[in-house]
Amino acid sequence: MLEGKKNGSAAAQDSALSAHKVGDFIGDMKDELAKVTWTSREEMQLYIKVVVLSTLVFGLGIYVADLLIQSVLFGLGTLVRVIGG
Repeated sequence: MLEGKKNGSAAAQDSALSAHKVGDFIGDMKDELAKVTWTSREEMQLYIKVVVLSTLVFGLGIYVADLLIQSVLFGLGTLVRVIGG
């Protein structure tokens, strides 16, 4: 019967230790987040504009390259048909 109390006491200590670790972790996390320099709203809006514009420009470039490749391949196909009969 004495073992049951000992195990229950050890479980309570483990639970208290675990809760203490979680509390320490949350406190440390808050301290680290306070050290972070956050991007301003204006900077973030600028970065978003740059990303959207870059995406559009690169997408347009890929589209133009695709059209060029299609035209060259179509021209080669036509040339082969004319020469080959």
